[in-house]
Amino acid sequence: MTPICEAVRPLCLPRVWEDLSPQFFATFWSLTVYDLSVPSAAYEREVQRLKLAIQQTNENRDLPASKRKKELDRCTALMDKLLEEEKKQKDHNERIMARLTQEKDGWFLCRSAKLAKTETITQFLQLCLFPRCVFTATDALFCARFVQVRLNLSKKILHFQDFKMIFGLLYS
Repeated sequence: MTPICEAVRPLCLPRVWEDLSPQFFATFWSLTVYDLSVPSAAYEREVQRLKLAIQQTNENRDLPASKRKKELDRCTALMDKLLEEEKKQKDHNERIMARLTQEKDGWFLCRSAKLAKTETITQFLQLCLFPRCVFTATDALFCARFVQVRLNLSKKILHFQDFKMIFGLLYS
């Protein structure tokens, strides 16, 4: 990630990097919702729908045996694909979360003063959150999820009270 971090330095004024690390900036702009969450409920809903379709197909005696077998094979294959896809996404998500956990302490270069913390939040809002929120609805969801993930990773540097302003602005 070092070459990317060095490549983003010229994108902002040098004083920006006193508050946000280039690694944080690159991480924020390179991740997606796929990286941060697994829609397990949606996978479960679809698997249940396919199980119901299999049951209904088995009970449908009006359907010729060859068509029934073909439909059962199709539903079973689709269910297997969905379960495999969910597993892959969960594995990917775990790797991303492990990476974020490892990197988190170097993201915000907060100086101890309250003014410095406010400046860090302002930089985050101006350079990351607000620009990305206006791209697409998916990007807006990513921003909200990213802030949640950041809060869950560590409350040591920036606390919920520090981010309360962010959520207030996002959801007002």
